[in-house]
Order: sequence, then structure tokens, then C-alpha cells
Amino acid sequence: MSRFLLSLLLALPLTAAADTYNYLNITAGSSIQSVALKTVRRITFSNGNIVVTAADGTETTAALSALTNLTFTET
Repeated sequence: MSRFLLSLLLALPLTAAADTYNYLNITAGSSIQSVALKTVRRITFSNGNIVVTAADGTETTAALSALTNLTFTET
């Protein structure tokens, strides 16, 4: 039981830090697309693309062959 509590206490700073990210940035070639994390409902891979689907149904797509970076940022 004490190991379980210790692991929870160690994980708390990690989950708190994750809450500061607001955007997913997709860099493919010279193009950078940003998607607000609060709107992201699903990330899938289809026909050689990464597809980020928002709550309103809009999709952000980038070719995996051109993908160079996926990052999370505050602003």
C-alpha cells in the first residue's frame, strides 16, 4: 500500500505539469499547424496521414512522410 501511495505522490507533479500545455503543434515540412488541445477529440492515422479531429468535426491533416515534429506548447 505504501508503494502505491508513493507512486501517486511521485506522479502528481507530472500530471500538474501536463495541464500547462494548451496546443498541439504539427510541423510537416515548412508548415506548422496548431490545434487547441481542449478541442482535440481524436488523433488517428489514415492513408499515410496523421489526422487530428476536433470536437466540432474539423480535421487537421499532415502527411506522415513530411512530419518532422509534434510538440505541445502553452501558447
